[in-house]
Amino acid sequence: MKIWTILKAPIQMTPTILVVVLGFVAFSQWGQIKHIEYEVGNLEIRTINLKIVDKSENLIPEANISVEPQYSFDEIKPKYQITVVGVGRVRLAVAFSGEFILKVGAPGYNTKTIEYKDQSSTEMTITLNQ
Repeated sequence: MKIWTILKAPIQMTPTILVVVLGFVAFSQWGQIKHIEYEVGNLEIRTINLKIVDKSENLIPEANISVEPQYSFDEIKPKYQITVVGVGRVRLAVAFSGEFILKVGAPGYNTKTIEYKDQSSTEMTITLNQ
């Protein structure tokens, strides 16, 4: 009977421990979901029309474009889609970021880095130098 008494106490505490652990896990998950909702709550897809030219205003046909987060510690990275509209013309759709860094380059040209802010224009002409 002493063995049963010794084993009975932990068995009776198991539901309480389980409820506490599950409550902690649920609270932790809820906090992460709320953080993500806060981060992306008011963001929308930004559509930016780019015209990529050289210093003589000739359109550059083979531009390389990338979008990077404004800060290296940003938890949510911008997602983007590039649509080539024509030679030297690109439509860039960016989601999950109001401010980001836009890098534009082309073979034979220096890469240009642009800090895009919430109030920046959605129509941009980017001049690349050799």
